[in-house]
Amino acid sequence: MTLHEKINDWKKYPNALGSESQVSVLVGELAAILKKEIPEPVKSALKTLALRGTMRDIASAIGSNTEQRNLRVPSFHEVVDSGAASCGISWTEAVAVLAQYVTECEAQLPPAENILINEIERPTNDQGGFFMPVVIIRGVKEDYGWLGNMSPHKIMYEKACWLTAEALFQALRFPLDAVNDEGMNIRELIRAQKSPMAAKMKSKKYMDNRNITPMGNEDLDNMRMVLRLKFEQIHNTPLERDLLETGDKFILEDCSKRPTVSGRFWGAQRVADGIWKGTNKLGQLLMELRTEIRNRPAVQ
Repeated sequence: MTLHEKINDWKKYPNALGSESQVSVLVGELAAILKKEIPEPVKSALKTLALRGTMRDIASAIGSNTEQRNLRVPSFHEVVDSGAASCGISWTEAVAVLAQYVTECEAQLPPAENILINEIERPTNDQGGFFMPVVIIRGVKEDYGWLGNMSPHKIMYEKACWLTAEALFQALRFPLDAVNDEGMNIRELIRAQKSPMAAKMKSKKYMDNRNITPMGNEDLDNMRMVLRLKFEQIHNTPLERDLLETGDKFILEDCSKRPTVSGRFWGAQRVADGIWKGTNKLGQLLMELRTEIRNRPAVQ
């Protein structure tokens, strides 16, 4: 999905009134596509827009400015312009800032990444040979479900037990001392959840408190660490053996049923025979870990 495609996708949400929590979502989606941190002036512009309009309003206004270079402000925002002072800039100024940023970034972006996996062309492994047929991660109860973050494999981290890799990964997006309005530690609230999906939803509830940008470089480093912990800990040692038994197979997380920006970042969506659209970061990290385990010196 290109930058303009993502912004056009926001038009699906005409009734989702903007809020501060929505700003984090918008910033995260742009950062994932651009693969870099979003500058503070652009974050301020997004805040101005999200506090006073729907996602459809924002997408339409940006589109008008990038395509026609003609500032048009919906009459709704000319009337309901409260909050402009607290945000520092007006709706019109915010749209202009964001439209210019989108135009500049779009010109710098490489073509959308597709993973070609068919009988003619396969990704090559680190020895220069071709990968064997694909290992596809879908549901936890399906084949290779144990590779996914939702699998029921406990992880010990800093003397605490985490029920799943997903719970720990979500918690690491928050500072150690982050608390909610009731003074409860957010990491511990996530750790207390009984299912990985509940842990993920609890993380989303407090997204304003995060200090790690989803899908950014630090997020990737955290995922790499969590996977290492999951596979190396003594109670999970069969996982290392099972991972090695995948040989040189290409590992891919299938997000076809949830083709969101995040889904296509960590996995890939099947769009045609042998073609998957996405960056498949989870699959890449698992293959990287497999190589590390394979090259680990034998214990004498």
